[in-house]
Amino acid sequence: MLNKFKLVVFDLDGTLVDSDLALVKVGIEIARHYRQREGANIDDYLYLNGPPLNESLAILFPHDDIELTRQKYYDLAGTTIDDVSIFKSTLLVLESLLAAGVTLALFTSRHRRAMELILDKYDLNKYFSEIIAGNDGFAPKPSGEALTHIMERLNFSGKETLYVGDNWRDVGVARDAGTRIAFIKSHRRKPDETLVVDYELKDIKDVLEVVLNE
Repeated sequence: MLNKFKLVVFDLDGTLVDSDLALVKVGIEIARHYRQREGANIDDYLYLNGPPLNESLAILFPHDDIELTRQKYYDLAGTTIDDVSIFKSTLLVLESLLAAGVTLALFTSRHRRAMELILDKYDLNKYFSEIIAGNDGFAPKPSGEALTHIMERLNFSGKETLYVGDNWRDVGVARDAGTRIAFIKSHRRKPDETLVVDYELKDIKDVLEVVLNE
């Protein structure tokens, strides 16, 4: 049986790993050093997952130099690595897809240094044929530039590619690059009912149904 997709590209935070606790801790710690916007709460700290860091930090800490708050974020990223957990079905999904002959890649908005800490912690590098981080020189999400680059590097078309993410920007990435999108609904964020996706998933393990059993 032929797989519906030959290339599956994953987002990282909120898709393969749960980094919400780490993001909240980083946000709270930055707020000890810089003045956050009035009325900021946990939902605002969770906003650190998704948009480019410059965008989210500028909204959270509008009174301070973005270079200072960004450096503080980078300094703290390694201290909260133990608060980043891997979703229980992630390894099963990655191993099952590889066993079925599917090529895997990763595209995340996370800074490469912080990304590598997570990948090393769970030995995830070995699963991916191509990895692109948020500071690798490509246009930020929702641009599909990085995803298009991955497809070109690995010689797959948009019709052969599935992008898996949990944020509206991930939907934009897939649309811009001409691929299908599998959208994992977050349990902690209010869903955007206006999003139009190809596949709506409750859990990362549902990717197997989309790719292998459809």
